[in-house]
Parts: sequence; C-alpha cells; structure tokens
Amino acid sequence: AAAVVSRPKGSSKEDDFRELMCGDVPRPEWGDVKAAAARQLGAWSAGTAIREGSDLAALLTSAVDQLQAVQGLAHECGLGRLCMSLLALLSGDVGGSLHSAPALHGPLLSVLLDVPWTLLVWSGWPVFALLAQLHLQTHGSDDLPPRAGGPQANYFAALHLALEERRPEALAKAGAAFLERRGGSNKGLDDSSEEAESSHAMPVLCALSSQLLGPDIETVQQAEQALQHVQGFFKQSVQSIDDLHASIVSAWP
Repeated sequence: AAAVVSRPKGSSKEDDFRELMCGDVPRPEWGDVKAAAARQLGAWSAGTAIREGSDLAALLTSAVDQLQAVQGLAHECGLGRLCMSLLALLSGDVGGSLHSAPALHGPLLSVLLDVPWTLLVWSGWPVFALLAQLHLQTHGSDDLPPRAGGPQANYFAALHLALEERRPEALAKAGAAFLERRGGSNKGLDDSSEEAESSHAMPVLCALSSQLLGPDIETVQQAEQALQHVQGFFKQSVQSIDDLHASIVSAWP
C-alpha cells in the first residue's frame, strides 16, 4: 500500500496535470483544506461507514470560509474544487445523486477517465473516498449476486467481511481467487461465461482493485502499473455519467 501512495518522480504526466492537482498553487488555503479533508476522509472507515452529515457539513463550511479569498480564481486547483463540489453533494439531503448535480458531470468524468489514477492518489485529494461516501449513501441492491452459493455471492460475502474487519490481505486473496475462477485478471468485462453470472462490471472491478493491496505490489512501478490496469477496465465499463452513476449505486463497494 505504501508504494501506491508514493509520488511519481520526474513524471511528465505529473507536469501535464500539475495545475489540476494544485501542484504549484501559491496560496496556502488549498493545502489547509486538503489536510482537513484528509483528516476526515483519509481513514479506512471512509470507505465502509457513512460519515455523519453534521461532520461533512462542518468540513464544507470550514472549507468555504477558508477559500473565500480564492473564489474568483476559477481555474485554480481544479481537483480541489471538484472535491468541494462532491462534498457539497454529500452534505445535502441524504439520497442526493450525481444526476442531481449536472455541473459535476463533465469535470468528474474527465478526472476519472483522463487523469492517471496514480496522480489522483498522489495528489492527496480524497476523490475516491468522497465517491465511496456517495456510494454508501445511495447504493441499491439491483445487482446483488443472483445465485446464492455461486462464485459472485461467495465473493460478495468475503469482500464485505474483509472490509468490515479491515483486512487488506484478505481482500486481495478473495479478489485473486475470484479472478482466477473467472479465468484470470486479463479477461474482459464482456465475458459471457457461466461463471460471470451477470454482465455487471462491478464484481470484476472490485476484484481487480483489491489486488493493489496484495503482496505482489512492492515497488512504485508495480503500483503504477496495477493502477493503470484497473483504470483501463474502469474505462471499459464507465463511458458516461449514467455508467458512473450505476457504478456508485451498485451494491458492490
């Protein structure tokens, strides 16, 4: 896990997205807001337990107060602004969804599809934690495993147990077993084998993502390659805001 959050050294991609990630913003306000967001959303539980609405609202209010001086700088720190917009969505009425925030659609899709995820992780902005909170607030059950005792159902149970028990090694092991049963992590999302059980992409994406926590990820280069692989599968599945909404309201974490 340490390798995943390491900053890429001398990356030309980092230079390409430096302004978006607030790499050279001279004002300290953005750094203070990012640090506060990390304190609230930087723990494992941000992906497994709904944060109190009052805590999120307090974080948003504090951020708005601190950022009053930079409100007119619309092109500064795009990723920070996106995170604040997601936080505002979360701090509103429970049940709010991406469909209720059309101004978010273009920027959010652009960040998730065009920006290398290594840079998103390194940036320090809790994009994925905010999306996890949105999932926890809005997820449904339409894509629950259809067959009790089948591979998907067994994996779904193991996945949730490992998340609840905060066992990254168990997450990686369960994900690897699921992928192996499907025929390997290189099998496409359009696989129509019996083991797939449904055409929904989320079980595979969960399994692939869990491999970032496995013992095979030991270097920065391996972490970058693994993140690139997961992002590639994500792009196959998510190509519109409706696709992204479906992934967030999925029963799969």
